[in-house]
Amino acid sequence: MVLRARLSDNGPVGKSAAIGTAAAIATLALSAPAAYAQDAAPEAPGFGERGSVLFSVENVFGVLDQTYTGANNNNQSLNDNGFFPQGLVGTRLGISGLLSSGITLGGIVGVWNDTSTNQNGGSFTALNLGPRIGWAGCLKKYKALGFWGRVGPTFQYVHFSETVNIGTPQTISTDAWALDLSFEAFIVWSPVDHFGLLAGPNVDLGLTGHASTSQTGQQGQSSDFGYHAVGMSFGLVFEL
Repeated sequence: MVLRARLSDNGPVGKSAAIGTAAAIATLALSAPAAYAQDAAPEAPGFGERGSVLFSVENVFGVLDQTYTGANNNNQSLNDNGFFPQGLVGTRLGISGLLSSGITLGGIVGVWNDTSTNQNGGSFTALNLGPRIGWAGCLKKYKALGFWGRVGPTFQYVHFSETVNIGTPQTISTDAWALDLSFEAFIVWSPVDHFGLLAGPNVDLGLTGHASTSQTGQQGQSSDFGYHAVGMSFGLVFEL
């Protein structure tokens, strides 16, 4: 009888302890999947992993060594750096489709025009146009740092005209075009999603070209024309 009384006296306490233990276990069971879900949340994709469209503003700033090959292999070299480099390469736009595999397909285009304010009144117009194929990706451990390599042909056209006084005013006009094989290797730093800074070397290897020059009152001349360039360029890229 004494033992039964003790058991009956401890009954409510035992039941309360059991209920509290069950509640604690239930809380842990419910919170564990949530914590696991947070730990297992996938990391935000980096450059080249989103599968989108890349819009680039290239050659905003750079250092460039350009060589022009004219008649009789007469080479003329032009070194330039800064915003909007001179010659056949300048600030241009690019657009590429980015596949889920990281392969990019697109092209570049650039048009530049400059008019001299001196007494000769020269004018200069240049065009860059070409398709590009490449690959874009990022570091697995640090997705803010990526790479974008491209290759493709570039068609370049330039027109230059100038009026000179040789007894009487005469206009000298030159039209030249060149086809190059271009290589670009950009390091991409993305401080925020969908935006990155481009920096890397670029090489243009001349394949073929032609130039023709005319002057008032004289017979026109034509010759082969080649273009080679190597440099370092900087730009911007947007993932749309």
